[in-house]
Amino acid sequence: MAGGQASHWGRPKSWLAVSVVAAGFAVGGVALTLGPNWALLWTGIGICVLGGILIFAFGVFSDVVLDAPRQAMVIEDVHRESVRREDVHREDVHREKA
Repeated sequence: MAGGQASHWGRPKSWLAVSVVAAGFAVGGVALTLGPNWALLWTGIGICVLGGILIFAFGVFSDVVLDAPRQAMVIEDVHRESVRREDVHREDVHREKA
């Protein structure tokens, strides 16, 4: 995010644009269940298109917080962890028999 503090919440403009798309989708869904009502369906599609234009105009796709890179487990770590679990299991089994 340019000029502001990074957060996962997004900007109000982004929420507005996505809400417009969701409203258009809802209007279109209601239109399909009412018969279908073609005029209302096309109204919903138009609202979705308007929301899509707002998404690009507001730069919603640049409203992203990138986390620091995560370190993936390597095969040796996975093997070491499975061996440790087997050792713990063996100790538990020996305790139960004693």
